[in-house]
Parts: sequence; structure tokens; C-alpha cells
Amino acid sequence: MKVTFKNLLKAYSGACDGLVYYYNPRLDRIICRRYVRPRTSPQNALLGVKSRNLSKIPLSDLFKQDLRYYAESGRQRGEYLNWRNVLIKMMYEMEKSLPDVDLATITKAEIYTKDLPCRCVKSAVEAGLLAPVRGYQALINSM
Repeated sequence: MKVTFKNLLKAYSGACDGLVYYYNPRLDRIICRRYVRPRTSPQNALLGVKSRNLSKIPLSDLFKQDLRYYAESGRQRGEYLNWRNVLIKMMYEMEKSLPDVDLATITKAEIYTKDLPCRCVKSAVEAGLLAPVRGYQALINSM
């Protein structure tokens, strides 16, 4: 839900009355959502393990730049807000398509030794992990 304030308080963020407010600089809007307390379940625990492991993988600055370009191209269709969304989408699609990949234990060395398609954006698009965008052939920088 888009939020409007009467007193022009543009940089507000936080929680109030069961709602969470935050500013999104890419959209240049303050967004409001209902606060939902997450339920603890085995799936949530597994998701947390996978997310922590993916955040530990060191990425090169050029690879991040390629992901930013891809996110900017996909933002026109409303798909991605930042490069991290592209990375997560790519990794989970790879886990779906390749049964021997486990995101809870994957490492950068394993990505290179198994020659996985997430090494660069171009190979991910060609493997069907990401949708093709204009100029994806130039996104060849590896992790």
C-alpha cells in the first residue's frame, strides 16, 4: 500500500499500530504493510540456513555489477528491485533444475568444480535460470 502523510514526513520507517513502514529509494515511495509474525516451521529454518550460506559466498564487484544491470533491465517489467533479488532467483532456479545442488551447503569452489551455470549471468540465462534481457550476452563476469 502506498502511504501518504499530511505533514510531509518522508523519511519515516518503523512499526506503528500493527503496520510496518519503510522507504524504498528505487520506487521513491514509502511502503506500508501489515506486520505478520513469522511462524516457526522446518521450512523456515531451512530457508534461513540457505540464506545464510548464500550470503557467505564471496562475489566479485564485476559480477555484482552484471547482476545490477540485469536487475535494472528486469525492473522495467517489475521483476527485480536489486541485484540480490536476481542472485536469489538464479540460485533457487538452479537448485530446482539440478537435483545434486544443495544451497544449504554450496560453496564457490563447488560452483567452479561442477561448472554450474550460476558462474556468470550469461550462462545462467542460457541455462534457463533467468529470463533473457537485452544485452545479456555481454554479462560474462564470473563470481
